[in-house]
Amino acid sequence: MMDVRVVLVEPEQPGNTGMIARAMKNFGYTDLYLVNPKFDLSESRRMAVKAQDVLDNAKIVDDISKAVRDVSLIVGTTSKIGGLRNVRRRAIELRNFVRNYKWKGKIAILFGRESIGLTNKELELCDVIVNIPTSEEYPCLNIANSVSIVLYECYTRSLKRELIEPASKETLKLLEYYVKSICYSIGLPSFKTERVIKVLRNVISRCFPKCIGEAEAKYLMMVARKVALKLGVDIHAIKGSKMLQEG
Repeated sequence: MMDVRVVLVEPEQPGNTGMIARAMKNFGYTDLYLVNPKFDLSESRRMAVKAQDVLDNAKIVDDISKAVRDVSLIVGTTSKIGGLRNVRRRAIELRNFVRNYKWKGKIAILFGRESIGLTNKELELCDVIVNIPTSEEYPCLNIANSVSIVLYECYTRSLKRELIEPASKETLKLLEYYVKSICYSIGLPSFKTERVIKVLRNVISRCFPKCIGEAEAKYLMMVARKVALKLGVDIHAIKGSKMLQEG
């Protein structure tokens, strides 16, 4: 079974959180993080019925980074599909994501506020964005329903797939560094360079987040490194580089 952590970002309705706890227990998941909940959990416990233990063991934190610091993959959810001007909301259909899931480690799935969902800045933290297809006439699902659908798909996913080790964050950051160095070397303006990096991240996530293995990512990094060398980039200055830290 996929090792899933549910992260609710600033949940606003206690009843929904209680129903989410029930859904988690229905599908065998217990790892719940609440980021700045806007209510007391007493009403949530009433709605959770026999899943109160999920709430009792939930971790309450004040920042998303504390909820995802030990996971290997961060998945964001959205009902708003982005276009060319908002590449971070370019989403993968949930079922396609789950069916092609092949890597090891815990994943955190972020769900946003009932009122506005996840912000663009919060989606920037994610390795991939998923979306549940719904009617264009009324695309927004209740958050408890959204969590239930996501966990159902995760639970019913075939367990027979061979898992691969995903590319490490360090390797992906180096890949971004070399691409960014190339962009600067050819005189691309900063705003266009940042857009290239966002598109690179989007391409990787569209294939399914961190879907490339460590060896594959290193191969791409090697090609980018050689191009950077040809352009005269000082690759020995990579470690500790401000440009690298910004990525």
